[in-house]
Amino acid sequence: MDVEKANMITEAPTKETMKVSHYTEDGDVEVTNSKPETVKRYAGYVSFFLVLAGIVGGILYALSRPEDLDLTNAEGGQSGLSVVVFSNITGFDGSLIIQKSSDIRNASDVTYFLNLQGVEFPTSAVGNISLTFSNLSLPVDVFVVEDVANLEYPHMLPKHFDPFQYTGAIFHDDNDSVLGDVQFSTVDPIADTLFSTLTGSSYGISGTITMMKVTILDENNQLVERTKLLFNGITIDSAPGPFLYLSKDKRYDGSDLEVPIVGGETRQGKPGFFTVTGDFEQILDADIEFDEYENGRWIVWCVPFGITLGSGDISRQ
Repeated sequence: MDVEKANMITEAPTKETMKVSHYTEDGDVEVTNSKPETVKRYAGYVSFFLVLAGIVGGILYALSRPEDLDLTNAEGGQSGLSVVVFSNITGFDGSLIIQKSSDIRNASDVTYFLNLQGVEFPTSAVGNISLTFSNLSLPVDVFVVEDVANLEYPHMLPKHFDPFQYTGAIFHDDNDSVLGDVQFSTVDPIADTLFSTLTGSSYGISGTITMMKVTILDENNQLVERTKLLFNGITIDSAPGPFLYLSKDKRYDGSDLEVPIVGGETRQGKPGFFTVTGDFEQILDADIEFDEYENGRWIVWCVPFGITLGSGDISRQ
C-alpha cells in the first residue's frame, strides 16, 4: 500500500462530509462521503422503531392485563350478636342468654338482646309469665320483661338496659308465684384486642382492622369462641386481584393465613378478594391464637402480579 493510499484511509472527515473508506475487489481503496443528513436519517429510523416497539408493548400489556375487580362499599350498620351472659335456669328447663350488638362505626353504641333457649315453662303458671332482673347486693331498680312466653327471640331490650347492673333474674306469673330463677354467669365480651392500620399509598389502600375474641352461638345454639374482624374506613383503588393475608412474621409466604372477605369478588374460582370498602365486620373461620399474631402483619397481596399492595403491622390495643 503506497503512502497516498494510506493518507486517504487516515484522512479525518470535515464538518461537511464524513469519509468512509473500504477496499475494492482489486485491492484499491475507495473513499465515499457520507453526508450528515444520511446519518440523521438513520438515527430517525432507529428512534421511530424504538417508539413503535414501546407502543406495541403497551398495547400487548393492556390486552394481557387482567381486568380490575369491581369494588363494593359497605356502610356499616349493626354488628352480629355476641354473648355476654349465659345462665341455666333453675326451676324448669332452659337457658337465659344476654347478647349484644354494636354500631360497626361506633363500638360504644351498644344494644342488648334477651334470648331464651330450650325453655319449657311450667304448665302451672297462672296468666302471663314475666322476667324480673334484680341485684340483691346493690340498690338498683328492677327491670321487668313481660309475657316472655310469647316473645320472639332474640328480643331487643331498651337502650338503657345494662346487664352488668344485675346479678340475676326470676320468672314469675300473674300471681307473683316464682317459677324459676337464674344467677348470671358473665362471659367476657372482649378478652383480647389486636389493632392494625393499613397503608399502601401507591394503591390507595387505607383503613383499620381490629381483631377481637367474641363468644357466639353456633348453628346448634352452642357457645363457641371465635375471632371477629372489624374493618373501618377501608379504601382501595381498583386492582386486578387484591387478597388479604394474615402473617406471623411480616412476610408474604406459604404459611400466611388466607382471609377471604365475605362479599368480595371471585376470580378464576377463587372467592373472597379484598374488594369490599367502607365499614364492615366478619367472623374469622380459622381458630387462631392471638399471641402468635401480636407482632404480625396484615398483607394485601396482588395475586395476578405477585406484589404487595399494602400492609399494616399488628399490635395489642
